[in-house]
Amino acid sequence: MIDNIPASDIPASHISWKRIEEAQIRIIREALRLRYKKDSKLVSEYAGYVKNLRQLDDQEEYIKSTAIMLFPNEDAYNRKMARYRKWYQNKKGPSC
Repeated sequence: MIDNIPASDIPASHISWKRIEEAQIRIIREALRLRYKKDSKLVSEYAGYVKNLRQLDDQEEYIKSTAIMLFPNEDAYNRKMARYRKWYQNKKGPSC
């Protein structure tokens, strides 16, 4: 089981579309537990991600191509993660 291992230490061969789907569902559940509304941007976007992923013909290829598009190298990854952290740092809670 690799649930408690930091994401950066998980080999790419252990990451599947199903694990990504499960992570997205956990995010939705946690947001709802924190009293985010079902129609909040966070919940709506992640529900859309799950729906789109389930409808694809080749989920594994989609995951790979999306990851490469979003994070072509480590520098791009670090910049985006810093931007996400900054954006979420200013959010107080379920009103998002």
